[in-house]
Amino acid sequence: MNFSGIIKLNKRAYCVLFLLAVVFVYLQFFKAATSENVSLFYMLEVAIHAAQAGGSLVVSTRNNLKIHSKGKTAEGKDDSVTSADYFSHCAMLGIITRALPQVTLISEENGINCKKESAAQTYNQPLNLQFDYPAAYVEASDVTIWIDPLDATVEYTEKLYQYVTTMVCVAVNGKPIIGVIHQPFNESTSWAVVGFGHSANLNEKVHGTDSNLPKIIISRSHSGTIEQTLK
Repeated sequence: MNFSGIIKLNKRAYCVLFLLAVVFVYLQFFKAATSENVSLFYMLEVAIHAAQAGGSLVVSTRNNLKIHSKGKTAEGKDDSVTSADYFSHCAMLGIITRALPQVTLISEENGINCKKESAAQTYNQPLNLQFDYPAAYVEASDVTIWIDPLDATVEYTEKLYQYVTTMVCVAVNGKPIIGVIHQPFNESTSWAVVGFGHSANLNEKVHGTDSNLPKIIISRSHSGTIEQTLK
């Protein structure tokens, strides 16, 4: 009997299976090389670290400021930026990009040319925070981190330091998941992770009046027409 046809068919089948296996392995490797899972709580730790590092520079720079104007706000006020904004931006940028190089990072002060040495050498040690929550991971390529290196710049220049903060927001697929607000002059850090929990200081009750009237908070610098609308 002649089995040559069967043998030839088996060889082709083996070749096809081998090629399919190679393609599968390549695709799996390529996916692993271009995408990586990252822990939500590792990102929280990095965000806290960055906010506190930026805040430290905001405090240390307060008596040696250089102030520039970026133009006018919609309300016609000067939109100021200070050297503290830049120092804080570079420190926060350095920490986050070192710890999370795969994520997208957006800062209010984008476009600043940070020196390599400004990547906060003093703040390159992990905080080793302990979070009593189950592990949760997301694709790094789905993550965007937003930072505000110095919020309330106008108040900062007016020495109204109680309003000054540094902030980090972590979004996954466009939805905010992690928020960190650091008050550098009060040395207070608040944070929350959607679906998991928040910092203990957010449990504190705010004691106000017994009035049932609604309370409205308005920005000093970006109030728009809300005051006129309320009147």
